[in-house]
Amino acid sequence: MVSENGRTNQKMRNYILKSKDKLLNKGRIFSKVEELKSYYNSSNFNNHKNDKLNALLRYAVTNSSFYTSYAKYKNFDEIPVLKKEHIKENYEKFISKNFEKSKLYTGSTSGSTGSPLRFFYSQQKKDIRQAELIFFNKWAGYEVGMKHALNAIGSYKSKLKLFLQNEYLIDPSKIDKHFLIAFKKIIVDKNVKFYIGYPSVIREIASYCQQLKLTPKDFRLKGIISTGEPLDEYTRELAQNIFGCKVLSRYSSLEFGVLAHECSEENSFHLNDVDYHIEVFDLEKDIPLEKPGVGRLIITDLYNYAFPLIRYEIGDLAEISKLNCKCGKNGRVLKSLNGRIVDSLIDSEGRKLSYGHINMLMFPFQDKVERFQFVQESLTEINLKIQTKANPNQFNDLRSHLINEFGKKIKLHISFVTFIDAFKSGKKPFIVNKVLKN
Repeated sequence: MVSENGRTNQKMRNYILKSKDKLLNKGRIFSKVEELKSYYNSSNFNNHKNDKLNALLRYAVTNSSFYTSYAKYKNFDEIPVLKKEHIKENYEKFISKNFEKSKLYTGSTSGSTGSPLRFFYSQQKKDIRQAELIFFNKWAGYEVGMKHALNAIGSYKSKLKLFLQNEYLIDPSKIDKHFLIAFKKIIVDKNVKFYIGYPSVIREIASYCQQLKLTPKDFRLKGIISTGEPLDEYTRELAQNIFGCKVLSRYSSLEFGVLAHECSEENSFHLNDVDYHIEVFDLEKDIPLEKPGVGRLIITDLYNYAFPLIRYEIGDLAEISKLNCKCGKNGRVLKSLNGRIVDSLIDSEGRKLSYGHINMLMFPFQDKVERFQFVQESLTEINLKIQTKANPNQFNDLRSHLINEFGKKIKLHISFVTFIDAFKSGKKPFIVNKVLKN
């Protein structure tokens, strides 16, 4: 139970953050929270998306030199797909002339799936991103001011800011026994109520607590959000059993913000159609899918006027559905989120096997596997690392099981290791495809 003192401190922080928003941000953050709430709770909500798209395009053509040539397009459907390489080669041209570069916030992708991508965003966009976090965190049990832990690498916040946000920053770049001991101590001794982390770290800490024979009675967690990597069902069930709370997955990107969030009622992802225009394109051609199915996600940010991203290919595969979710929330859902394109393997016939498909192939061996990682070196060679304490003889059927799916032309090398190292970003991807990166 939450103590009376804990509730008072939480309310105090909530009041301070809302007052700060009104004073410094003209109330933008919590106004956006209310807008998101209205959208998901009302079938009559008018987002005026076409107006926003047209306004964004007009602005970009006039104020961002990269988009000057876009004046020839008469409607949004004619606009070409924007690739990462376009930004890497021209990123200065994307910056709007109405913003001083020195006053913009700088961001970059982690580079865990290739070279990092730099981008910029304004104070308004920063406020919108924070509002998205506040709103969607609530789906997993978070309230503003609640004591929480966050996995973050290379992030710095002052002691005052950490105090006001009631936050513990935990750097997972080096996960060893010392890290796990310290992490467990924070969650238990500090009575952390909410945790946001990578699935690979969630799995490590849950496994460690399981070894210590800890149960939900030892924790005060109200909810966990998984982000940054695909969440597999084994990790979800393990964490829910150990910590005694729901684990929901968030689909977000450093370039944009929260694009979709898993529902607490069922395993569907509600799209954030308030802040983004999200389309699904053909796997091979730069045209929208004609029929429902899995395709490439193409994103337009409706609010980053400082660094417009219009019809940007984010590198993820998904299927979007208009089916109503059991929870009754308004809007479209991601029927399936199949991981990043570079998180796919290529079989002997040239077909892409998604993360979700690979995870299903490995599912029969999950009780013996702590972690696994596929590395596709070439179109004919795949290396599989398995982190396990089990006897390798227990995996005798694995090779034939995988070759049957990959094709006999694939050379599959399986190695058993005691530990799989994380990337500099702290992530431990299940799939590394060097062919798709090149």
